[in-house]
Amino acid sequence: MCLSTVYKNEEDSVNICMKNVQEVKCDKDSVTIVDIFGQEMKLLGYLSYANFDKGKVIVCEEQC
Repeated sequence: MCLSTVYKNEEDSVNICMKNVQEVKCDKDSVTIVDIFGQEMKLLGYLSYANFDKGKVIVCEEQC
């Protein structure tokens, strides 16, 4: 199982939105993330980067 950490705008510890993310769903102007415990969070913005091998996902507030 590959779990990821989701960051807002850039990879930095102060920008962590959620850890242990197992699911990422993209909509028109939002990204919904779900962790291994089923906790769900909706972020306004766009998927900018995803590398599941390294466990990193970045969501930008502005369209990238």
